[in-house]
Amino acid sequence: MPITLSEIRSHCEQLGFKVTVPPGQSVELGIRFSTHSYIDADGDHSLLLICKLADDGTYLEVFAPNALNSSKCKYKAALFSAMLYVNFMTRYLQLEHDVEDGEIRASVDFPVADGTVTKEQLEIMIRVIALCLEEYYPVLKHAMETGKIDFSLSWQPPSSTPAPPPSVPPELQALLDKVGGLDKLEALVESQRKDGTKP
Repeated sequence: MPITLSEIRSHCEQLGFKVTVPPGQSVELGIRFSTHSYIDADGDHSLLLICKLADDGTYLEVFAPNALNSSKCKYKAALFSAMLYVNFMTRYLQLEHDVEDGEIRASVDFPVADGTVTKEQLEIMIRVIALCLEEYYPVLKHAMETGKIDFSLSWQPPSSTPAPPPSVPPELQALLDKVGGLDKLEALVESQRKDGTKP
């Protein structure tokens, strides 16, 4: 059974996304996100995604139109190499390039066929695009501007929990406790070094 735009809208609203449907539209709706890393063509930390039904509701595409644009890029070889690697490294996502106008869009397609699309499936489609653009936008932008591919620039969300302190083996901890802690041990080593004796 084909899926309808009203079902997609209902899923999006249940997931807490702000949905825009132009008047008279029956196959497309838009969702806009605030972003941390990704910057759109207007210079805003904002990402627009389109959910589009095709083939009478038997095919669903979620995509970020004009996520990047290569029309003024001098380093297309580096950009396309980085895009291919991102395609290789990410599940479901496709980075697509329009040779006519330089549009680069990120998309996830789903053949609904005679099935349906659950809320959870739609959420995966949406989040894959949003998370991949957040993570790899700095890499792709750097490739476009410099001709160099540097995946160390990939954006990662800040950790909400501090890193645990390094664990100390029990034998070492017993020794530290015996001498009065690490500061006293370091002072003892330093004093013996000055005296010319081994600790």
